[in-house]
Amino acid sequence: MFMTGETKSLITIITVCYNCENVIKSTVESVIRQKYNNIEYILVDGASTDTTIEIIKSYKTIAEDNGISFKFISEQDNGIYDAMNKGIALANGDYIHFLNAADLFCNDMVLCNVAALMDPENISLVIGGSIHVNNLHNIKALKYYRIKSAVSLYRNGNMVCHQSIFHNSKIFKKYGYYSVKYKLVADNEWLLRFLSLKNNLELISYVTIPIVFYDMTGVSASSREQVFLERKELLKDYNFGLFNYYQGFIINRIKYFKFLIIKLIKKLGLYDSYIKVKYK
Repeated sequence: MFMTGETKSLITIITVCYNCENVIKSTVESVIRQKYNNIEYILVDGASTDTTIEIIKSYKTIAEDNGISFKFISEQDNGIYDAMNKGIALANGDYIHFLNAADLFCNDMVLCNVAALMDPENISLVIGGSIHVNNLHNIKALKYYRIKSAVSLYRNGNMVCHQSIFHNSKIFKKYGYYSVKYKLVADNEWLLRFLSLKNNLELISYVTIPIVFYDMTGVSASSREQVFLERKELLKDYNFGLFNYYQGFIINRIKYFKFLIIKLIKKLGLYDSYIKVKYK
């Protein structure tokens, strides 16, 4: 485990983006402000047509002056997870973290605090918390995650915010990259795959440290209907027995109906009141 005086784990941060000129600056600066001094930062752009590319390039020298290894590519991709896979292929870090455009580290000590708990030889995942933010409705909700088993994740479908996870780079080599079959839940599928196949020596460390401010208006958060459809496909793709399949199917349907009710509340103009009650 990393201690003062020992070699620090190299942490690779991957940001994927496309036409994010309004938010990419704050995300990049969130990485550059980190006090940790062994960072590799990889930005994978999907051939943006706005000023995103120019903004990213303007930070290369600043990042390198702060001791950060800065890599940037811009080309068309097959969705978010294809872009994330490109970042993984370029990564040299002991651990890999995905910080999406519009997401921010909670403070400039996040990597220092998490690195103190990293052990590349023994710890496969380090999972912290996330603060879910919706500035439109002035929402900030802190969440922590704990995974009981592959079966419970399969059955309950409780998504773990992947921006809260630091992945040991070795496990991508062992268990594969993200499946591009899924456009919105491939991180959930990968986690399910890892939990299903991992051995008892591949450990998960849970930390009570909020890692990111997670943008609740992001792609997956704003495409909930598609998430439910892909979750339905995910249930079919894994075999944990009929009991767990039907329980997972029912739970997914219940969540979908809750989503439809919230959609109706929005149409009726009552969403602000609903949010105030839910998050007060």
